[in-house]
Amino acid sequence: MTQATVKTAFKGVPDGKQHGVVYVKGDTVTGNLAAVAITQGWADPVDGAEPKKKEVAAKPGRVLQPGRVSRRNKSTRLKRPASKQ
Repeated sequence: MTQATVKTAFKGVPDGKQHGVVYVKGDTVTGNLAAVAITQGWADPVDGAEPKKKEVAAKPGRVLQPGRVSRRNKSTRLKRPASKQ
């Protein structure tokens, strides 16, 4: 994932969002917005920026289990932990 530090104020819409944000000097932008800001000269790339892995959060009391994907909702199957007695 591309990261950049803003050097000129601009308006932009972060990845996955619907509403715009005003970025000012010193802010950090990521993703496609960072790539565009760098090419337009609005931001400088951050040295050593590495791609971040997406984290999947499970509902409380459930554990993510690798396996089949549900055909209905295409999400990772969740399994309730065994109850302690």
